[in-house]
Parts: sequence; C-alpha cells; structure tokens
Amino acid sequence: LPFFIVALCGGVAAVLAAQGAGRREVIEHPGMLQQILLPFATAGFFLWKFLWPSVLTPIYPIPAGGQLVALALVGLLITAAAAIVFIRRGAGSSIAIAWGAFLVLLTPALAGVYAGIQPWADRYTYVPLVALILLLGGGLGALWSRPVSPGRRRLLAAGMVAIPAGCLVLSLLYVPTWKDSV
Repeated sequence: LPFFIVALCGGVAAVLAAQGAGRREVIEHPGMLQQILLPFATAGFFLWKFLWPSVLTPIYPIPAGGQLVALALVGLLITAAAAIVFIRRGAGSSIAIAWGAFLVLLTPALAGVYAGIQPWADRYTYVPLVALILLLGGGLGALWSRPVSPGRRRLLAAGMVAIPAGCLVLSLLYVPTWKDSV
C-alpha cells in the first residue's frame, strides 16, 4: 500500500507536469480514428519492438492507417487472449498477470500522456517490459527444469546464450543513434 500511494502521487505529479508543458509541442495531433486505435496499437507496437527490436529510432511517428489498424488488432487480440487465459486459469496465470502488468505500467502511453513530442518512444517501455522479461525468464527456467534429452538441453542452452548475445549486438548498433542532443 505505501508503494502504491507513492506511485499514485508520482503519477498525478507527472500528469500535472505534462499538462503544464502543453500538448502543442507534439509531432502530430492524431485524428479521431487514430485516437481510438492508438491505445491498442501502442500495446501491439511496443510488444513488436520487444520481440523484434529493429528499425529503432528516437522518435516514432504515428503509423499510417493500415499499419495502425494491424498494430491495434495485435494489441487487442493479445489482451483478449490474456483475459481468456485469466478467466480459465484464474489469478495464477503468469501469462495473464504479466500482460496485465505490462498494460498497467504502460498506462500513461496508452492514455496518450506523452513525456515529450511523440506518442511512442523506447523510454516508455523501460519499466513495463520488466513484466514480460520476467515471464520470459520464468518460462525459460521452467523449460530448463524439465527432464529432456542432452541434445535438447544443449539446444536450449545455445538459445539462452544466442538471444541475449543478439540483443547485445542490436543494443551496440543502436547506441550511435544517441550521438548528440538532436
């Protein structure tokens, strides 16, 4: 409860500070359809960037119609699937809990509270992605603890080394993006 109260106060302070900055400094103002689709598309977009971190940029503009609809469908379908899993398996479903935590922590971006000039930025996901990373780590731990053949264990171990190594390479390629304040 104390942490929730502190987080709530911090959230209110952030919203008040964002209102003081004004919304006139955004890259573009979304239309009515974009405003409706944007929360669902935001969840789909950040999940896609988590699973396939390519074409990274400091500023992501709102995508065009077809891409926005596709991202919104992905976000909506995953949220519906997580809700179904939660209803069927109850509160112990780690998939539903992780997705729910991801959405709750991503709420400012889902609600259109920008901390800058754009609706999407990588920094909006630093904390929300912790829930999905914990889910991934728990899944890998569960796979590792199962009795499997030595060949499959080596394959799993190789994957557990290759995926972080690939993320490291992508991170190193992304670092030069931040070469100056522009």
